[in-house]
Amino acid sequence: MTNVENPIILTQFYCPHTHDSNQCKDILPMVKINDVRFKDIHGTSSEQIAINITCSAHPGSCELISLQNINIQARNSSISVGSTCKNAHPLILQPVSPPVVCTPPSLIEMALDYNYDEKSQDGIAIA
Repeated sequence: MTNVENPIILTQFYCPHTHDSNQCKDILPMVKINDVRFKDIHGTSSEQIAINITCSAHPGSCELISLQNINIQARNSSISVGSTCKNAHPLILQPVSPPVVCTPPSLIEMALDYNYDEKSQDGIAIA
């Protein structure tokens, strides 16, 4: 892939209200996602999010996702690439770059005005 806008994207939960996520509700998905493998993917991304895995919070709606031998770099040095992973527990078979770390649903639903005290978390950083 060369200069791809969404190199790896698996989105089960669609929210068109990008500026007000409170308008979006996580509903039971009509289609369950199961046994999806991303393997041997290399190239460059034109966007900061190179890997985007977003699943419904409903149990069993998104299962058996794996990533293996992935290397996606920024198209140029003016941007850096990262990943987004919500409500999924993918199997990561190294090497995978950019790294994929999934956020538990309880952290996703945290209120935006939550007063987070980094020192009280015993050194655990939440991205």
